[in-house]
Amino acid sequence: MMSPEAQRAHDTAQAYDKNLRADDPRFRSYVKIRHEDGSLFFLQYAFLMIWQDEWLLVFTEHHGVFVFHLSEVNEYAQYLRVGPVENLVEPVERL
Repeated sequence: MMSPEAQRAHDTAQAYDKNLRADDPRFRSYVKIRHEDGSLFFLQYAFLMIWQDEWLLVFTEHHGVFVFHLSEVNEYAQYLRVGPVENLVEPVERL
């Protein structure tokens, strides 16, 4: 069972999520979260928001929302996708 504060954070995230569209440009990001027990959580097509300076909200394009209390998270990051990496086809000549 969730605490009342956790339930409020989850309800807030769910309400915000209902207004998101799949083509929202924020879904071009990746999210990484390292939990206090050391487990690593990595999501593509996701973005982060902080709510009330205590809660980390993760919004995903295909997997709904995840809510973490910041005291349970050792590290979090959001990475912007930059597109495919270019292939070097021709041999490089020394200058």
